[in-house]
Amino acid sequence: MKRFPIFLSVLFQVFVLSKLPAFAGAADPASILTGGLNDAAKDSGFNQTLSLPALIGRFIGVMLGLMGIIFIVYLVWAGIMYMTAAGDDTKVKKAKQMINQSIIGIIIMVSAYAISSFIISQLTTAVK
Repeated sequence: MKRFPIFLSVLFQVFVLSKLPAFAGAADPASILTGGLNDAAKDSGFNQTLSLPALIGRFIGVMLGLMGIIFIVYLVWAGIMYMTAAGDDTKVKKAKQMINQSIIGIIIMVSAYAISSFIISQLTTAVK
């Protein structure tokens, strides 16, 4: 019985602790990693400074994405409530109301995204 904890300890050391990085003679690992990331960002075009309309468009896109996640979670929750209602009319009615509200919310969100995407694209082309 004493061999098993020793075996687990050795196994842990071999598979976990031996995989730690060893910067033997490396200059500065942080500068190597950051320099490589900066070079990759320059090559791909991700280090460009954004204009105000593009920054606003990115913010709106992120916020609408978060709202979409919230609506999908709300829809799944309403579906679970509907499935677990067990024939109770008040629970079924509440779940159907939640499903309708979430579908209306998703439709509003998608149309808001389409409108804001169109406006932002028109603003960014007008600025250039």
